[in-house]
Amino acid sequence: MTYESQLLNPLSSQLPKTFSEPTLVSVIIERIRAGVSLEEAKEYYRFLREVQADEARIAAAADFVKLQAELPAIPKLGQAHNYKYARWEDINERIKPILTKHGFALNFSITDETETGLAIIAILRHRLGHEERTSKRLPLDKSGSKNIVQQFGSTQSYAQRYAAIALLNLVSHGEDTDAADAADEFFINDEQKAELTALIERSGRTIDLFCKKFMAEKIDLLPASKYETARTFLQDIITKEKL
Repeated sequence: MTYESQLLNPLSSQLPKTFSEPTLVSVIIERIRAGVSLEEAKEYYRFLREVQADEARIAAAADFVKLQAELPAIPKLGQAHNYKYARWEDINERIKPILTKHGFALNFSITDETETGLAIIAILRHRLGHEERTSKRLPLDKSGSKNIVQQFGSTQSYAQRYAAIALLNLVSHGEDTDAADAADEFFINDEQKAELTALIERSGRTIDLFCKKFMAEKIDLLPASKYETARTFLQDIITKEKL
């Protein structure tokens, strides 16, 4: 018997087992029949929904603790340049049965898709309705000789991997977190950002124009693969204009 059920009907604990617990709708209908105003019924409904949401959050937290104890370390079977990483298909194969066992489901939704990248929202849903969310935005993976469809597919796979790691605190064999390596591979680091910012200022250009030139939403999201090209570009401007 939940606290919400007791609020819905304090006598329900005394009912025979064959009686079903009242629903929110049935309780509201009974209160309207009893003569309460529509506004009072709405207020009572909001109150019960808050109680329901709080119970769902508490139950989800308890189930998540059990879930965490069973999540395995993910083997790094993917290969990219000079490091290995845990592929999304390997992550999904290992976590899905455990998520289902503890009443969770993991869903993804693409919220933005442009010629330079995409953004997704990952939603971890519990059976009682509680949700936890995180979002990831990545530039298109243009490594190798991928066509445009393959670029989007690869980027979506990377984004799902990062989001799952963040929501579930997954680890890979040999590393505390697999996301760190992948993030370093995609974006420039703070030192590179500082150097490019200084070069932009010396060249007399603006960060906005620089980002448009290299198709980055902001300088922090400049792919690491474009760093040397961008640096050379700015240095050439400075040299030619003798700044």
